[in-house]
Amino acid sequence: MLEKVSVYIATHNRIELLKRALNSVRKQTYSNIEIIICDDGSRDGTWEYLKSCNDSNLIILRNSEPLGACVSRNRCINAATGRLITGLDDDDYFYLKRIERFIEKYNLYKEKNFSFLYGDLIINEQNNKFIRKAPKTVTFKDIVKKNHVGNQVFIEKDKIKSELFDESLPAMQDYDLWIRLIKKYGNAIGVQNSGYILDISHPHERISKKSERLIRACEVIIGKNKINKVFNEDVFLLNLYAYGFETHKLTFFKTLNYLKHKSFYRAFKIWKLYR
Repeated sequence: MLEKVSVYIATHNRIELLKRALNSVRKQTYSNIEIIICDDGSRDGTWEYLKSCNDSNLIILRNSEPLGACVSRNRCINAATGRLITGLDDDDYFYLKRIERFIEKYNLYKEKNFSFLYGDLIINEQNNKFIRKAPKTVTFKDIVKKNHVGNQVFIEKDKIKSELFDESLPAMQDYDLWIRLIKKYGNAIGVQNSGYILDISHPHERISKKSERLIRACEVIIGKNKINKVFNEDVFLLNLYAYGFETHKLTFFKTLNYLKHKSFYRAFKIWKLYR
């Protein structure tokens, strides 16, 4: 019998995009999939739509008022019944074979020590599409330099339940979780052609893109993960700041501005690492 895979989606006031996301999971070539959706206090008919869905593989949850994406994701994870789990943002979608490819890779590595699988990102801008290739592996040293993982992972449910998203962080909750999981369980493994479309072509704002939230999140993540003992703290801070604008190239002037023009030489050295 095929291993059950749970897919969680947190959503808020994006009913049409949610329908696309949900349909992309339903159309997967892998058949044993459970979908858990948490409506985070939507007021656009999302809950009524979910209640009308006649799908025995769909579990629906609702927050009576908006509590944030990470509260909703954690509720979904805790409600999941599959041994394996992955996520999908409500404004993104899967290609047909995403789950199948993750299962194939997982079966190759399941007897080895690793934290999770992650994949390529197909980033859809308004007038452009490009692929952010997944490296073969990501170590703890790699992840504190840069988020090579992206916004979703494929993981054993017990592992992600042992950590969960930090609901107190103002931003970068996914990046923080990947750091903690790799630190605890070992390297992460990349999957090529994994079929995740990160859509930034729509007018809705993506979660956690405001720079002031990113800066506050940086400080918390550095402190609790002791990042400055692993890698230069300034570079990590800059990376987290830049991560909110990851689809754009980081310019030297952005780097200098981030450092508040205190050190031209330091800004140049940091910029060279990420250009």
